[in-house]
This record gives sequence, structure tokens and C-alpha cells, in this order.
Amino acid sequence: MPGIRERTFPTVVQGQIFSHSSKSKGGEKNGLEFTKDTGEDGTVMKAEIENLAPLDWDPRQGHLILSGCNSRLKGTRKWAPAEVFARSQKVTTTGQSGYAYFSTDPSKYVEIDESSTTIYLWAFERMRNGWAGNGNRMEGLMFSP
Repeated sequence: MPGIRERTFPTVVQGQIFSHSSKSKGGEKNGLEFTKDTGEDGTVMKAEIENLAPLDWDPRQGHLILSGCNSRLKGTRKWAPAEVFARSQKVTTTGQSGYAYFSTDPSKYVEIDESSTTIYLWAFERMRNGWAGNGNRMEGLMFSP
């Protein structure tokens, strides 16, 4: 149609999702959690992730990071959110290999408090990821498209 311009979208270099990732019984009903109350529908499930329209990721350096609990682990759900995002978005994706904690340091767990001005959400070697852990940042696992 005359007068209508074709819409263009910017190329995405990096994206990051902050959420919890459920991996309990129920497999297909698990996914990324965006609500504290499990009675509400705050879960983005596998089929919903697969049906998201792919963003225009940079083919050389596009990268999606899932900075929440267990996002690279399959557990009893038999699928990993980071792996599903990599396939459906056609982008390299990094997921967490344990429970994520908020820290004031990106490399080592340092507890946050009311005065914290910068925080990071990542899996660190501590508590649920190893009670005798040293608090170091855990390696994320990358999935290729």
C-alpha cells in the first residue's frame, strides 16, 4: 500500500531473563516462573516458549542469558528452558546449573541488604548448590541453536 512503510526492528545482541525455573513433577506444566503464588498462572511453559516469535538476533554475537534457578537443568521435567530457548529463538543461550542467589558481586556470593545499589542474579556454590561451597560463581551451560 502506498504510504505505509515496512517496519524494521533492531538486531538484538544480548537479552537476559530473570526468573525461577521449575523442574518438579508435571513436566510440561513446568517452565519459567514469574509469580510467587503457584495458584496463579505465572508460568511460561515449554509450548509457550517454543511458540514465541524469534527476535532478530545478531547471527555472530546474539546471546540470551537465563539468570534464574535451574534454567539449564532438565530435572524431572525432561527439558531445559535454556535449551528450548536456544532452539526456538535460534540463538546461543546460557542457563544456570543450580539455584540462583542475589549477590552484590558478580564473581562470588556477597549477601545483599537494603543499602545494595547493584545486584546480580546467578548460581553460586553455596547452600542448595553445596552447603560446604565457597560462594564462587558457578559455570553456566551454553546451548547452541
